[in-house]
Amino acid sequence: MGYTYQWQYLDGSTWSNVTDGSGADTPNYTTRALTLDDDGIQYRLGVTTSKNGTSATGYSAAAAVSVAPIKLDTPSTLTGAAVANTTDSIVVSGVAVPNATSYVFTVYNSSGQSVNDVASVWEITTSSSSGITSVNTRITGLTANSSYTVSVAADGDVNYSLSDPSPLSASITTNKSAATPTATTPSVSNSGVANVGSTAVLSSTASCS
Repeated sequence: MGYTYQWQYLDGSTWSNVTDGSGADTPNYTTRALTLDDDGIQYRLGVTTSKNGTSATGYSAAAAVSVAPIKLDTPSTLTGAAVANTTDSIVVSGVAVPNATSYVFTVYNSSGQSVNDVASVWEITTSSSSGITSVNTRITGLTANSSYTVSVAADGDVNYSLSDPSPLSASITTNKSAATPTATTPSVSNSGVANVGSTAVLSSTASCS
């Protein structure tokens, strides 16, 4: 007894024969490349046999296919440094992740606490060299002479999901602020006594820690 096969998909409330993919008339069917719009799509197999001039068709139970976004690769560890002539900014750099359209940075202080409530990420730029694209990002709003670590996760369009965060960067320390200088109590020439019509010379020494 021979069989003929036909795969079908549920189109709304109607079962329709598949017209794409491969193996639609065999027991093993491979779908076309699926998109998120296909999430939950149902398929079934119709099997027909003939005997004595008659035919009969039976159907399998339906099987649903779930479609999930592709998780982006985890970014590599960032490198960073303080931004020259600033006390509240650092710049971090890393290798761009394929198919990423944006990046989510998390900044931690030396106690391991996130400071994203005060840190501001801006000036995200990319540069390419020898086929490698780098992401360079300036982070501001930090405290002078303080150490920070940074991790980053990659995000994409609807076909991709957020990556795992990168390992933490090495510690990056912001530049010091100018310290308030001090000056010694001035000394006055001639033991502090100036004759009428003469000048007095006052001297002091400044220092800065």
